[in-house]
Amino acid sequence: MNTCSVCLEQKILEQKTCTLCFETKVLSLFRKNKRRKDGLSTRCIECDKKTFQAWLETKPNYHKEYRDSHPEVVERNKIYLKTYRNLHMKEYRVENAEKIRLNDRIRYKNIRQEALNILGGKCADCGEHELEFMTVDHINNDGHLETKHHSRIRADIVKGRSDNSRFQVLCRNCNDGKANALIHQSVYKSKHEPIDICKICNNRSIIKHKSGSRFKLECLYCRKQESSILKAKVIDLFGGQCNCCSQIDIEKLTIDHIHNDGNELRLMDKCGTVQFYKKILKMFDSNLIYDTYQILCWNCNFSKHLGNGICVHKREEAIEHGL
Repeated sequence: MNTCSVCLEQKILEQKTCTLCFETKVLSLFRKNKRRKDGLSTRCIECDKKTFQAWLETKPNYHKEYRDSHPEVVERNKIYLKTYRNLHMKEYRVENAEKIRLNDRIRYKNIRQEALNILGGKCADCGEHELEFMTVDHINNDGHLETKHHSRIRADIVKGRSDNSRFQVLCRNCNDGKANALIHQSVYKSKHEPIDICKICNNRSIIKHKSGSRFKLECLYCRKQESSILKAKVIDLFGGQCNCCSQIDIEKLTIDHIHNDGNELRLMDKCGTVQFYKKILKMFDSNLIYDTYQILCWNCNFSKHLGNGICVHKREEAIEHGL
């Protein structure tokens, strides 16, 4: 029987006290144990790991000795892993896709929150502390060279496997504004080697993008300049400020799809940023554009995405009205 996603989320967010460290934690931080009444271990995962490591230090060669003395068990486990276990896991993922997705979302949310708290918990630039707005920023501007996924970076911060002095907390507005400033100052360097001479500024080009049926050579700086001019025109025509929080810094503003259909429209149009701004400028003759697009800052835009179409600034008001 499939469990309601709302009920499952409420159950995972319930708390329990560990019998070793006596800390109260969410249920997702306890291992399953069918012998217990609530189906969970009395010790949290962290205490379980510490206990196991302490035991392993007393018998460092235990696993090697066991494998050498029980070769038939090792061979049986190999067969099990190749056949039954793989098949069982595939069937389980298909039958419990919604449950796995919800568990992953809650786990990633907990790791993200813990990583942000370790790094200070608020934006190092403007002091913003709303969790939904926060991002992990590379202080030395080497994020484009990072090979790890952002979820792995946050997990490494929590587990102490990375140098935390390389990172800081920035809200999305400040993070995007910092990236744009670096591009305008020509400080940003691509991880790709230059491929040709830019046709506009005659510098080494690091971008080769398709324009219509031809490939056009432009450096990142020249491409950004053209995009910034068109963006300023579009934002000015829409009023020049965020429709939610009234932010007016153009570097922190973006175009938002009101009906949350941006992905579908991008797949249909298949156009880049410059072509998108040109398309909007052509649409200003029609009043339908105000029913399709609006101006939001990066903070409100991403918060709207997380809140199923409602920014955190308006979420309490929506709840009061039963939306």
